This record gives sequence, C-alpha cells and structure tokens, in this order.
Amino acid sequence: MVCFLADKAALKEMVLSRSELWVILSITAGRFMREGYQHHRLIPVTIVSSSGRQLRITQGCVDGMANHVTVRMTQILDFTAGEVAKRDDLLRTLCWIVGEPIGITT
Repeated sequence: MVCFLADKAALKEMVLSRSELWVILSITAGRFMREGYQHHRLIPVTIVSSSGRQLRITQGCVDGMANHVTVRMTQILDFTAGEVAKRDDLLRTLCWIVGEPIGITT
C-alpha cells in the first residue's frame, strides 16, 4: 500500500516523524483486522512524506507474528530548485510510488 502524507512539521534526516509512525501503525493494524489478512505475517506500507518542497519515501513493515516494526527511509529530497533541476530524484521517487511489492507475506 502506498500512502501520501503532507505535514507541516519539517522532515529531519533519518528521523521518523510521529505522523509517519502513526500512518504505519494505523494502516497495518487496520489491515491485520480485515478479513483475508489474518494469515499474513508481514504488512508493508510505503509513505510518500512531504513538508513544503521536501519529500522522502518511508517504508514501514510490521511483522505481526514477531511484534516487530522495520522502518527504512530515503534521504530527504529538496525540490526547491524545481522538478526539472531534480529530474533524476523525481524519476526515482515515481518508481517507488508506482512499483509493485514482491515477495511472500503469508
């Protein structure tokens, strides 16, 4: 699942925001409770987090059996100079957004 999060709080390099944590935990909790997901061990959530003209991708994966959360995040991308000047960063971000997850989660 890919979520988009816009927050007034400034993004900090390699520091998970409260909003990002809340999205990871609430989305996965909702999924684990839905019919058809009880057999899943892992539920990944990809968040496109933005604050102003800054953006990063945060990925959280909750392991329901081990009660463990793994979080990975990209560096903060600053688009103040515009999308054309940061074309490679923009394309890399789009790949994260439209990519399909792979692997076994049950």
